[in-house]
Amino acid sequence: AYDPAPSAAARAADIEFVPLAEALAAADIVSLHCPLVAATRHLLNRATLGWLKRGATLLNTSRGGLLDPEAVIEALDTGRLSAVALDLYE
Repeated sequence: AYDPAPSAAARAADIEFVPLAEALAAADIVSLHCPLVAATRHLLNRATLGWLKRGATLLNTSRGGLLDPEAVIEALDTGRLSAVALDLYE
């Protein structure tokens, strides 16, 4: 998992935390669960989406601004993403 500041409970739950690039490169499915703040706006953008393995699936039920919409469309068009599920958008 990736979390820039994992809670004590999360650290105690035997979860392996890795850098964002490593988490995205290993994931078949990416599910976002974070607030929209300056540091997370367009967290998934052209560069970070490039770290995904081809054919990954992206789920975002957190905040629309976490995704750069143009980069997500490009990732779908090129096959970097096989599917995107959203219940919101920027």
